[in-house]
Amino acid sequence: MSDELSPPKHLSSQELVDAIRKQSDHTKQLLREGKLRRADAERLRDRLNESFQKDKEF
Repeated sequence: MSDELSPPKHLSSQELVDAIRKQSDHTKQLLREGKLRRADAERLRDRLNESFQKDKEF
């Protein structure tokens, strides 16, 4: 089927840093525009941190 997930792409350290910065900038923009509540932004940040820690273990 065409909706199967593709294997995860392994990013270089710099690509990962760039992706995190881009997500952080986007989150800050949504907070400024009032389209995202702070509690939701903090939950997003915590989930990203957990995911990053799991990836570092491999």
